[in-house]
Amino acid sequence: MVQIKEMLKNFIPSTYKKVSRKSFTSKSFLSILGILFLFSISPDMKETLNTSLNDKLIYLSYGTICANLVGLVLFRKEKLQKFVIIIPYITCILMFYIIMAIGASMTDNPVSDLKLGMVGSNLLWIIGVLINTVLVWKSVKTSHFKIRDKYANYFINSLSIAGIIFFFVSKVINNFTYAYTGMVFLIATLQILATFHFPRVLRYWKKEPKNENASIYGNSIEMIKNKRTKK
Repeated sequence: MVQIKEMLKNFIPSTYKKVSRKSFTSKSFLSILGILFLFSISPDMKETLNTSLNDKLIYLSYGTICANLVGLVLFRKEKLQKFVIIIPYITCILMFYIIMAIGASMTDNPVSDLKLGMVGSNLLWIIGVLINTVLVWKSVKTSHFKIRDKYANYFINSLSIAGIIFFFVSKVINNFTYAYTGMVFLIATLQILATFHFPRVLRYWKKEPKNENASIYGNSIEMIKNKRTKK
């Protein structure tokens, strides 16, 4: 049990620790709103997408815009923040699938390619998380976290390189199917990185640590000390 806690505590590689500790701000909501708004009004995007798929994606964008607008307003209330910050996090995950749907709509079989893409990206994401889990377990066991930090990016970089290669091949032979495959690899990379960002959400749900040195008599003792000092 102790080892599991240690693994969770040290799950994030050093490269991503700084980002995983960043707080959400109003800018987090505004950035997402800006991207979704540009997507929903872009005439070029509307012409590119399949008509039926286009309508669903546009409505989905409008829905997430409304959700993030509500989140932006409610974020000012500290008691509601732990619920509200789930909105931008889920929206970011949702945007990965929106991008994938856009790519699938440009292929010969949009629906089946989208399904295959979602299965493929999620499978690669699970493999990436499992690899990192093994690295963290090994690091905790040996108390040598250079293992985690050294090899954590190997799988992520491999996915990114594979994605770029597929894009290059697609350009050379003029076949968008390869570009879509590359997109799936890159989205899987983003999904793994999103996992490393989850502590940003989790921190809002953690209880404030109790001060073990605090005492119910602490204030009284401090007052007595102050009176003696004044005398």
